Amino acid sequence: MSANAQAKPIKILVVDDTVTNIKQLEAVARKLGHEVVTAMDGVEAIEKYQAEAPELIIMDIMMPRMDGIEAARRIRELPCDRWVPIIFYSALDSLSDILRGFEIGGDDYMVKPANLQVIRAKINGYARALGMQEQSLHYARELAAWRDEAEEQNKLGQYIIGRLLDSKGLRDPMIQWRNTPAQSFSGDLVCAARGPGEVLYVMLADAAGHGLSAALTALPLTQVFHGMVFKGFPIHTIAEELNSKLKAFLPIDRFVAASLAAIDTRNQTIEIWNGGNPEVLFVDDDGQVTMRWPSRHPPLGILPPELFSGATEVVNYARPGELVMVSDGIIEAESPDGQRLNQAGLDALLGQAPTGLRLAAIEDGVKRQLAGRLEHDDLSVLVVRVPIERRRTLRAQPAAATAHSLSEWRMELRWGADELRGIDVVPAMLGFIGQIKPLQPHQGSCS
Repeated sequence: MSANAQAKPIKILVVDDTVTNIKQLEAVARKLGHEVVTAMDGVEAIEKYQAEAPELIIMDIMMPRMDGIEAARRIRELPCDRWVPIIFYSALDSLSDILRGFEIGGDDYMVKPANLQVIRAKINGYARALGMQEQSLHYARELAAWRDEAEEQNKLGQYIIGRLLDSKGLRDPMIQWRNTPAQSFSGDLVCAARGPGEVLYVMLADAAGHGLSAALTALPLTQVFHGMVFKGFPIHTIAEELNSKLKAFLPIDRFVAASLAAIDTRNQTIEIWNGGNPEVLFVDDDGQVTMRWPSRHPPLGILPPELFSGATEVVNYARPGELVMVSDGIIEAESPDGQRLNQAGLDALLGQAPTGLRLAAIEDGVKRQLAGRLEHDDLSVLVVRVPIERRRTLRAQPAAATAHSLSEWRMELRWGADELRGIDVVPAMLGFIGQIKPLQPHQGSCS
């Protein structure tokens, strides 16, 4: 409401023990379009204030039973969710009387007899101020309702996303991980699952942006990742499918940086695909970074399928250690003077920490880097313990023949040349076997 806008009608409580004064003020207020409630002393004024909820009070001071100063003091002690101006209108004109009125909570002071034009101006001025207050309260109520609704939606979204992202793979004893959102929702995603042959597959994804929009961008990756790992698809095929899915529905300005790894402890191999994330590191038990896998591909969702490459890097490892993946929020963490942690800082943190405590070392290092300031990006870390396993050969014991022995039946699948052009045979077989409940416990031994 502008200063020159027409004042909205308000309810005014006029308090005076002289009927002439009441009639004068009432006539002026009603002519301006306002509603008037009257009281003859301080006691009645408090009663009318509680019963009528006036928006403006014009109060005499010298009255029987209770004077205006005491009545105003008691009114100010009553609970109220809005400002109700009190104008003292009295024949007392000394500075001490005026100051006393302001000290107990009065907002203005007029000395009797006041000019009618002044009275009209005072009433209209306070009516405009009260109109602006009502508008502000309306906006505040709207904001409070919006905030409550947003908080409820956030709680529901966090619960649903939390349930969708929770998986048995993230509780694997080889894994330590942390995902700290910069806002209510994280655009970073950490996934892990065991594939056939007990190969451990992991993924750390970082969607462009922050908050709910970034979380929704990354969310579809989870089901694709877990479904394809269960069926035994290799890393390059998983990366290709993830890219294809994201490219199909994401807007052009959205993408997801991702690192994928397959750790096969039986054959002591690590396979890596890195598109847009910081370097994936292998840190041995002495704290030395012995292998690095920098990003060699664009993030997921940028290139069309015909231009996308799922080419991976496969290495053999001969010493135990830990595989470390981080989102860019870690290496871009800034100190108060604008210095970033950078890759060298991350390497130093890893080199100073013993095996098993490197996740905590990264968290502590980032906290020191931020020096109490809030992070501006989601922070995610995934640490995978990569052991050297003694190879064991298990000799199967012959099972006693029964009427329902598995050896009494067999299954045969045939593909021709045309089918083989479009089928990845091993994942297809493993996926088929995974749907047969009696064979599910033996799925790993079929790889």
